[in-house]
Amino acid sequence: MAEENPRKFAQAFQNRMKWWLLCILMVGNFASIYNLASLSPLQLQFQNELNIDEIGYSRLLQMLSLPGLIFPLFAGVIADYYGASLGVGAGLSLGLLGQLLITFGVFITSYWCVLGGFLIQNTGMHFNMLSKNKIIRTWFNDNEISRANSFIMISSTVSVLLCDIAYPNLYQTYNTLRVPYSVGSVISAISLAAGVAQIIIHEKLQRLKKKDAGGSQARHLSLKSIKDLPKTYWLVSIAAILGMNPFTNAKSYESKFLQTQFHYSVGAAGFILSLGVVASGVTTPIGGILMDKIGRLPFFLITSVSMATLGLFLNAIIPGCDQCFLPIVPLIIMSLGSGWVGIVGISTTMRLVQAKNMGVAVAISSMIGSLAGLIIPTLTGEIAQRTYQEWGYKWVFIVDAGLLCIGLLVGVLVQIVDWRGARQLQYVMRPRQNSKVETPLLDPQSEVTGGEETSSPDTTTVIATIVADRGDERPSVEY
Repeated sequence: MAEENPRKFAQAFQNRMKWWLLCILMVGNFASIYNLASLSPLQLQFQNELNIDEIGYSRLLQMLSLPGLIFPLFAGVIADYYGASLGVGAGLSLGLLGQLLITFGVFITSYWCVLGGFLIQNTGMHFNMLSKNKIIRTWFNDNEISRANSFIMISSTVSVLLCDIAYPNLYQTYNTLRVPYSVGSVISAISLAAGVAQIIIHEKLQRLKKKDAGGSQARHLSLKSIKDLPKTYWLVSIAAILGMNPFTNAKSYESKFLQTQFHYSVGAAGFILSLGVVASGVTTPIGGILMDKIGRLPFFLITSVSMATLGLFLNAIIPGCDQCFLPIVPLIIMSLGSGWVGIVGISTTMRLVQAKNMGVAVAISSMIGSLAGLIIPTLTGEIAQRTYQEWGYKWVFIVDAGLLCIGLLVGVLVQIVDWRGARQLQYVMRPRQNSKVETPLLDPQSEVTGGEETSSPDTTTVIATIVADRGDERPSVEY
């Protein structure tokens, strides 16, 4: 009885503090998204002030992906071996350093300084992202994962929304890039302070967990786990990347598209872009809650990519006009389900991969995404350079829509493979930590029961049993 009271206290403290930890994590995550999203609404202004063409702009876009090709696996191993706190501290510090370098480059009008700043800032974002996902997987129950990820997506959506409004309107007010990027540096410093609080809470929870477990846990090297990643993980990663990167790439041209084809000011174009972000912000938490309640992750993936494809095709064919509302329609359609892709991608990883291997699993997905983020801007940059004078960004949008179609086909393949296999993405998860869907069983209640099997002749609903994974409770070191 005496032993149960400290254990109950520790569990109650964890249940209460994990939501505060998530809130602080969202604040810490704010600056990296807010500042990295600034390229799109200020594309035309960057090209004018730094005197760069479409190829030069595509190089800036590539700097948002290059660190993800090099650092995530290293950062993932660090997060899995040394813990998430180191990754959070390193990520937010690099984010502030990169933002200060970008601001300095804007003041001295140095393209290469700005380029290096985006490189460093995005490196920090990858460190922070991997550690953030590991923290969520460590402290949240299986049936809370999609909900927690949807809150992270909301914070990212709010970051992009405020960026689309603040950066272009600060530029329009002061007619210089110096002011919006100086403000961004202050916001990065605030996020770093939030990161310190995040580390303190996470370490407190870790100490309670070790005390409750009756000893310290051995460090774990997770590279060996790569060969054990299931086929579904790889398919969902590819589908999510092909469903997200072309959409993000197309949006990076949207501000200049609105200013040149529809004659909006830079501030008005920022407000229009924010409408798409609002649409995504409304649907993202709804999707996250529904994924926790009903499962069916491939359905949300397919729906999201379908809407993005339709919106981009409409973007490519609408005629230009003078400050009309025509471009708002495709923008909202393509944005409606954009947050679902990210939730499906990370929730799939958290369903299929143990918490101790989360760093490497997320890193691999991030590296594949970064490879696509290098290739797609290079391709569309060349197309824009050759076709912009005659066609504007029409062919850029068509190519991005074509890539989305490929992602849609892979999403359909995910549904087929998962439905024919263990159906790991179809069903709701149980309220326990670090479990996984193992085998399908028949159950008349259409809900997860933890492996109870019935012999009812009317049973037609297949559900999945969730088996608790106790690997973390047995200290071991893998090489």
